[in-house]
Amino acid sequence: MITKVLIKKVEKGAVYNDLVYDYWVTCCLQDNSEIILFDSKPLDLSNLLNQYVEITIRALFFEQRANKDLRSFQGKIVKKENVYFFTSEYINIEVRKEDVLDNKTELEVEDIFYFGRLDIINVCSG
Repeated sequence: MITKVLIKKVEKGAVYNDLVYDYWVTCCLQDNSEIILFDSKPLDLSNLLNQYVEITIRALFFEQRANKDLRSFQGKIVKKENVYFFTSEYINIEVRKEDVLDNKTELEVEDIFYFGRLDIINVCSG
């Protein structure tokens, strides 16, 4: 499942001997809320600044108990073709099966979910 975002800023993450190992990408969702995504590939999306792109996002982990240190979204967890996703009107996030099971998450039930680092897995268009 993809998410359409507007690329607002791309910052270098880890750099060693002028080699960039990863990036932090600031994006706007279609509801104008801002999110920061980690690009570990690294894809270097700086050539797509101020453009809309469709991307695949994966959460490092998620929780269902309130955690002020994590980014929260309201939506539900669904299963498609043996892959679990958080889905809402503006963002879709692939989540780990282990987190779904460990949290005893009910599928297709609207709730607030708290996410650790969000990673860019793939850029589908740009």
